[in-house]
Amino acid sequence: MKKRVIIIDGTYLVFKSYYGTLYSKQKLETKTGIKTNAIVGFFNTVFKLIKDYHPDQIFFCFDAKGKTFRHEEYLEYKQQRQKAPEDFYTQFLIIKDLLPELNLQSFEQIGFEADDIVASITSKLKENTEIIIYSADQDLNQLIDINVKILKPKNSKLIEVNNDNFFEIYNFYPWQVVDYKSIVGDSSDNFKGIKGIGPKTAIKLLEKYRNVENIYANINLIEKNIQTKFLDYQDNLKRDKYLAQLRYDVPFENIDVLYSFLNVKISNNGLIRLKELELFKITENLKKLEVN
Repeated sequence: MKKRVIIIDGTYLVFKSYYGTLYSKQKLETKTGIKTNAIVGFFNTVFKLIKDYHPDQIFFCFDAKGKTFRHEEYLEYKQQRQKAPEDFYTQFLIIKDLLPELNLQSFEQIGFEADDIVASITSKLKENTEIIIYSADQDLNQLIDINVKILKPKNSKLIEVNNDNFFEIYNFYPWQVVDYKSIVGDSSDNFKGIKGIGPKTAIKLLEKYRNVENIYANINLIEKNIQTKFLDYQDNLKRDKYLAQLRYDVPFENIDVLYSFLNVKISNNGLIRLKELELFKITENLKKLEVN
């Protein structure tokens, strides 16, 4: 029987947990004034994933501070994003500190994004392991494979996207995700895309030519109006495709931990820390899991 690993896009989950509970009627903070809304949302989700999917291992991947190779290649990369409030970052640090105390493994690497870490772990384990990725990030769709599926939160539900239903949902294949993104753009990463080429045209071209390289190889066969748009954006499209491609070469200090399928065992030290933050319900929930 294959081992099952859940890989959580930790940066995404912290953002989702923070903004999803920001305007809650329930006051989520300690008696000393430490806000805990993101922490509560984060660990409630983690508990539910462990309870529902019974993984043999669970990994958390985070963006590191500083610029990545993508910022160096494209100065406008993600430049449009607004900075979060100060209490968001305070809770972010608490969450990252809590994970090792709870005996939960997390990764971040300077120069790379959380997505690249997810991709690197997935590429190393997917041959003999069932991989479940938790994230709403569309870039991770390129990882979907026979042994890799993604759980995408939507309206308090989890939508499973896998190798069998991907085409039905998107009208192209996981291996075409990077090509599609480079053509139509992505506002979240500040990729402009080809002006005047929308999703329908992109899908039609990818259906016929499979990837952007083949589109350019057959550019003279394409309608003149579309041809001009592709030629005008050719250099930028090449750059965007390179940046959209996830990396599989993130270095790991202790690579052995990726293969330690020891089931999820919560450490008592972390539970004590959660109690100090007055997160009693989360503590009780996590106690229901096997505790070291």
